[in-house]
Amino acid sequence: MTTPATYGDPIAVTGMAWDTALGREVEDVWQLLLTGADGFREVPSASPVRNPLAARLADAVPDGPLRHQYVTVTAAVARRALADAGVAGDPELHPVLGTSLGPHADSTATGSLYTWAEDAGRALGTAHRPIAVSTACSAGSDALSIAGTLLRTGLADRCVAGGVDLLSPAKRLGHSGMGVMSAGVLRPFDADRDGTLPGEGAAFLVLERLSTARGRGARVHGILAGWGASNSGTSLNEPDASGAAGARAVLHSLAAGRCAPGEVACVSMHGTGTVTNDAAEAELLRQVFGRAPAPVVVATKGALGHTLGASGAIDTIVALLALRDQVAPPVTQLRTAMADFPLPLPIGGPAPVTGEFALNVTLGVGGFNTCLLLRRGDSRQP
Repeated sequence: MTTPATYGDPIAVTGMAWDTALGREVEDVWQLLLTGADGFREVPSASPVRNPLAARLADAVPDGPLRHQYVTVTAAVARRALADAGVAGDPELHPVLGTSLGPHADSTATGSLYTWAEDAGRALGTAHRPIAVSTACSAGSDALSIAGTLLRTGLADRCVAGGVDLLSPAKRLGHSGMGVMSAGVLRPFDADRDGTLPGEGAAFLVLERLSTARGRGARVHGILAGWGASNSGTSLNEPDASGAAGARAVLHSLAAGRCAPGEVACVSMHGTGTVTNDAAEAELLRQVFGRAPAPVVVATKGALGHTLGASGAIDTIVALLALRDQVAPPVTQLRTAMADFPLPLPIGGPAPVTGEFALNVTLGVGGFNTCLLLRRGDSRQP
């Protein structure tokens, strides 16, 4: 069933759930982020890696092949998002599922890149086959923008969208071999940053048109007000150092949501802790905000690790919670901000957020830049 295109009907987020290195309950993890906690611990590796630290899920992943783990974690988190939205068991749901490479980074014998998503759709019991998204670190955000497009054009009435990425030997070796793995701790936007550290996680959100949500009395966590994307076209692994490509994605999302830069209250940045990525993001922010009132920056990878294709969806939930409570968590492990960083960074404690809009920016390997514009939803429920 589809409905006519409804471009004037905002896209509401009515359900959200995650599984992270700090836990799986949304409110519990949020409170831990506000304290500056992190989920890193030493994880044994059969091959030498630069750093044994990784942010594994707080609750153990299921036993079995990696593909089975992806399906199980995806279905479990998506079901909790649907329960949060009050629509568990909706057969007309459209799943949009993102990952970097899923189980394929470690094996060429896992079939099509689509197989894990198809299996997850079966586990959810949906009538519609899932859309699978594999745009590296932007996959979770891209899944949400695709869901927004399906809803806005009337091709779907409700979607569950987000991303998942699990720790694996190939991913750890990849980070180590490319020279982007920190020798110490992950310090986003720190003057002494020296690299990233892997994490694993999953996050899924339920999206539907606002009129539908209000019609059934659903709580609205927030509004997906706009989205934009670009590709740097400069390097497979390195970001566009000028920041121009990322800035185009941000400006497009602002234009789509009819939001001026000065109206943005906080910006959730990719913040991988590598020298080149964080420098490119600083340039991006400088180009977008210039002399506009400065929004506070949110960056979660010092707490949760680099969760690759899940990071955009995880950070969308964080941005919605920051808008709801009007507070930004401290940037975990950040001690001294890099020179000339253009926006405020919360160091050592939370920072106030004042306003109705947030941005969530991801810069993925392969030049995939995605930005989501979010608007504040309902207040915290008693």
